[in-house]
Amino acid sequence: MSSFPDYYATLGVAVDAPPATIKTAFKKLALQYHPDIYKGDDAQERMRVLLQAYQTLNDPVARRQYDARRSEHIQDGQIYRQNVTR
Repeated sequence: MSSFPDYYATLGVAVDAPPATIKTAFKKLALQYHPDIYKGDDAQERMRVLLQAYQTLNDPVARRQYDARRSEHIQDGQIYRQNVTR
């Protein structure tokens, strides 16, 4: 059983969030967790997860594909939240 990342939870936005909201959320978190600012050992991984979530949700085609896969995984109970802000 594999898990599926919840990019909406990662960025802290609603599933129906418009692109502008997604961009704003990403910028806020990227400024907070950028390796030049955030000195935790996991800074690079946090930025990688944030960037992956943003790139997927910012691209309309990739977002539709992600949403289709996400809904399948939700039905199977295999979705998880990548908590960047823990």
